[in-house]
Amino acid sequence: RSSILVDFRSPVNWKELGLLDYPTVIKQPMDLGTIDVFLLFVLQVEETEERDYKTPAEYIIDMRLVYRNCMTYNLVLSEIFVSL
Repeated sequence: RSSILVDFRSPVNWKELGLLDYPTVIKQPMDLGTIDVFLLFVLQVEETEERDYKTPAEYIIDMRLVYRNCMTYNLVLSEIFVSL
């Protein structure tokens, strides 16, 4: 199970993986690495404003988004989907 989590540590490199429909299917990408950065209050969005979580609910929304995106894009019987 932990090896599957590696797939969620960084944004999906859909071009490199040849997943050309990924941006059409997944409208709001999210990954655990981005969440980690948001938790550390470091990431700057559009070079001017900082992004962080103001409430625990915002964090929960992003965590759920990671898994929702995975389940939306991957086939039900795929290794990634089943491991969730």
